Amino acid sequence: MKYLFVNQYFPLQFFSVIFDNRKLIKNPKLSGLLGGFETVTLGDEQAKEEAKKKNQMMSKLKRQRAGEPIFDIIVELSREQRDEWTVVLDSANAVDAIIENGHYEAQIRRRDADTGYFEIVTIVK
Repeated sequence: MKYLFVNQYFPLQFFSVIFDNRKLIKNPKLSGLLGGFETVTLGDEQAKEEAKKKNQMMSKLKRQRAGEPIFDIIVELSREQRDEWTVVLDSANAVDAIIENGHYEAQIRRRDADTGYFEIVTIVK
């Protein structure tokens, strides 16, 4: 079973999940929390530009976010590593990057269980 936690810390809302962000986007029941998704039809010129930019075959269909995510920050938790979690500080940018098969910045936060020492490392996912 997957657990979801919603917390509000004024003025930001953050969302904790025990699975990664990419799987959340693929979940039809929960993807609305990230703004929902829609498929749009591009014009010829825009489709050519997108194909050139991504170095792919031209497609006139594009999947995009339908609205703003409900949460500003996403915290990815792991059952296996209780002293480590991933924090995505810009959920909208991360969701857009995932849809475009791109990368986004996140922070890995670790706590040493013995000393209580915290480490924060910025990564590109």
